[in-house]
Amino acid sequence: MSHYIGIDGGGTSTKAALANSKGEIIAESQAPPSNPHNVGYTKAAAAIYNSCQDLLDQTNLSSSSITTIAAGIAGLRTTKETDQLRSQLNSYPLFHSANLYLTHDLEIAYYSELRKTPGLCIIVGTGSSCYARSPDAKEIRVSGRSNSFDDPASGYAIASKAIAKGLIAETRKSDSSKANIASRASEVLAMLEDPIAQSIATDEVKQLGALAAEAALRADFNSSFPVRLVGGMTRHPAYSEILVAIIQEALPKGEIRIGNNRPLSGAIGLAINLIKG
Repeated sequence: MSHYIGIDGGGTSTKAALANSKGEIIAESQAPPSNPHNVGYTKAAAAIYNSCQDLLDQTNLSSSSITTIAAGIAGLRTTKETDQLRSQLNSYPLFHSANLYLTHDLEIAYYSELRKTPGLCIIVGTGSSCYARSPDAKEIRVSGRSNSFDDPASGYAIASKAIAKGLIAETRKSDSSKANIASRASEVLAMLEDPIAQSIATDEVKQLGALAAEAALRADFNSSFPVRLVGGMTRHPAYSEILVAIIQEALPKGEIRIGNNRPLSGAIGLAINLIKG
């Protein structure tokens, strides 16, 4: 029986799942972060490999039983970056025996929610970004890195602004990685009744709304279109309300929903459907 691996590599952790040909997940694993811009390409490749090897160890399967590996990795913005990570992965024999589909985390998040339907997916986790597919199948990616603000509305942005304003204590230098700073956003979200916390959240989401509007404009949606908000930051009820309200203002034609599916399921779906066509 053929088996497939899906990987969701982010700024906080690398999650992987092993599925059979029916798409049934039979094992899951977790490894350190694999965003190459945060940890470097060597560590990113090691985290991806370790997440896969853990799955094989759990199930006593050999690498030859894996048909396809689909990996959506945060931070991959260009072909050059993708090729650089692929080169690092090629040092592990596992990635020689299986077909490797290497893409960005936006694609697997989108696929988990909308498959091939035209629409817009907004990721709000450790970082943030927007990914749209137009009615004529054009792909549009918009992030804060291409504008004047960095990862707006993300855990990192919320926590960083709160630290700068003295709302929460500074992070120790030994714990100042992007992932660790982003993890402190929960402290800010727990005090959204505070005017400063409310202002930070609202301002950040407005900036994210501007990115979403740019993505929608470039996709040239002529009628209503689905919009899915995904990522760890959407799981906080009060913050998700702010997200939905402000994004709806920015996208009057958008049908806004909080995503229900894990990006990891999108990676599995891609791995299986790349073979089935």
